[in-house]
Amino acid sequence: GLAENQLSLDLVRDWLARNLKDSLMGGEHGGLGIGGLAAYQPFDGLMDLKMAVAGFMGQVMQGSISFNPSQIILTAGATPAIEILSFCLADPGNAFLVPSPYYPGFD
Repeated sequence: GLAENQLSLDLVRDWLARNLKDSLMGGEHGGLGIGGLAAYQPFDGLMDLKMAVAGFMGQVMQGSISFNPSQIILTAGATPAIEILSFCLADPGNAFLVPSPYYPGFD
């Protein structure tokens, strides 16, 4: 439906098939295909993407650190990351000071 951005999924899939033929999104690759990306995602990120990030970071660190995909949190921007951190750091009744000017999405 509309809330899940699926009304035009067929149009987007066709466009991607024509224009991104050799890319990851050109076909269905589990959760990373267009069908998996266009709908609502898990709040902490797609496991396929978290596994890819963990593998990439393992290469960057040359294997000196192991990254557990289940301990990686991915967000769609800074605002969700700040919200998640706020819930992790605050106790009931705590308040946060927000400087001004600020992003109006915090209202």
